[in-house]
Formats: sequence, structure tokens, C-alpha cells
Amino acid sequence: MSFARRLSRVIAELPGSDVALAKALAIDRRRIHNLRHFRENATISMGELDRLDAHLVGRNGIVGAISMHHSLFATLARCRDIRFLLGTRLHRGIGSVSVFDLEAALGVQEKVTQARLAAQLPLHAFHTSTAAAGSPRSVPPAQPQNRFSALLSLGSPRSNPFAEAMLAPVTGEGTRSPIWLGFPDVTEGKYGLVRRCEGPHRSIGVDRRVFKGDAKRSHGLVVAYRCAKGVLRICCLGTNGQATLACVQVLPQATLDVADNGERALLMVVEANSDGPDGAGAVVSRNIVLERFLPMKV
Repeated sequence: MSFARRLSRVIAELPGSDVALAKALAIDRRRIHNLRHFRENATISMGELDRLDAHLVGRNGIVGAISMHHSLFATLARCRDIRFLLGTRLHRGIGSVSVFDLEAALGVQEKVTQARLAAQLPLHAFHTSTAAAGSPRSVPPAQPQNRFSALLSLGSPRSNPFAEAMLAPVTGEGTRSPIWLGFPDVTEGKYGLVRRCEGPHRSIGVDRRVFKGDAKRSHGLVVAYRCAKGVLRICCLGTNGQATLACVQVLPQATLDVADNGERALLMVVEANSDGPDGAGAVVSRNIVLERFLPMKV
């Protein structure tokens, strides 16, 4: 995330209205509004930066306030212990992992390792747990209960039994889920995480918004939050393997971070475009089309 965007976030999160902050910093109200919303025409003078720095003295000034903000990927890179949760399918009697999920897990390991080396931090401990697709909902295995451990689930509930349990604090138990994945071949389920959708292609829903795929376009969800013990939990689930891979590939592009208080979950909707029909071909482009917070239900 750029310095300008981080500064805009710091100003946006300051308490008080635009008018109150304008008086405190002696900056025009309209310019405060532009700074808070990261408008291209937003400006701030050197003298105003000095006053803002003094206003943020309780947070060690501008530099201290900005350094407290990290992207989701930076938070993941600070974790010393990362466990991948993957679904497997039987192939000739042997459990195998989707090639897209495998590529996603290896990609995370490479990028996170590079980030820690650049920051001169000790290398990670990576672990993997698997569960057979179609088996009952699986509870994530025990993990060190601290802020420097993470669980990363890859794949939708149809291919990864860990996904539903990981998302339970966001989707709720026995209530209408605010997020869902739609498949035309699902025969039941109107309110859960996996639902039947109309038309030949898969889709994703967030509240009342629906993101529909087509022959070469699919969508995925990234949901991230901290549990009560501080463990970082990230779910990357797509309507197909390409979408799940795209969800992992855009993690470094996320501009927001998980909430430390455990009251909100970070949500991203990701669009993936491939060079082959649904379920085949390589991902040629990916893009975050929605980034926001969702209230936790548990």
C-alpha cells in the first residue's frame, strides 16, 4: 500500500466529523473530506503535515500511525507459523490435491518467505492438513494460540471440508449466510454457504449483490479474521480451481487488514479470467472487484 493511501486511512480513522477535524488542524473542511476519501485532487501542505503530526502525538506522530497499518498480506507475512488446510479427492485410490490448490499453497510459501527475508526475519514454519472432499465438516487442527500463527484454507466447501468450519463465525449457524457460492448442479440449500444458482455458470453472492461467471470468467471469495486467541484465519474459496488460485494471488494487492478486535471480517470478491473453459485453462488475469468488512456473527 502506498504512503499516500496509508496517510489517507490514518486521517479517515481519526475521530470526529470533517468540520471538527478541520478546526483542529486548521485545514479547509472540503480538503479534509478529500484527504479522508483518497481523492486524486487532495492536497496537504508542509505546515499542515506538522499540525497533523502533533495531533497524532499519542500514536508517535504520522510515521508511527502509518506504520501501525498493514495490508492483509503483510499481516500474514509476520506470522511465524502457517498451516494450509486443503481438500483431497481420491484418484486411483490415492488422495490427491487439486493442481490449482497446490500452486496456490506453493505461491504463498514463496512470497511470504521472500517478504520475511527482505525484512530480515526468521523463516516460517509451514504445515499442511488435509481432509477428503465429501467428508463431514472438519474442524481445523490445533494451532499455536497467538497473533503470530495463521490458518489458510484453500477451496470451497465442496472440495475442502475445512472451509465451512473456518467460515462459521462469519456465516453463522442456522442463519442466512451473508455470502454464498452458487452452483447450477446443487439440488438443495437456499440460505447456506453453498446454494443452487440459475443458469449454466457458477456465481457468488454478497448480501444482495450477485457476481455471475461465464465460460472463461469465475469468481472467488477471500474472508479473513482473527479468532478469540488472536490466530489469523484466511479462507480463499472459488467457484472453481482457477478462482481459488486467483484469490491467493491477489492477497498482496489487498489494501485493508483484518480487524484486531475480532468484531469484523475482511471480505474480498475476486474475479479470475482464464484462457480455457470453466474448470480448465490457466489464469491469465485476476482482479479484486469488492473489498469491505463484514460483521462477525460469533
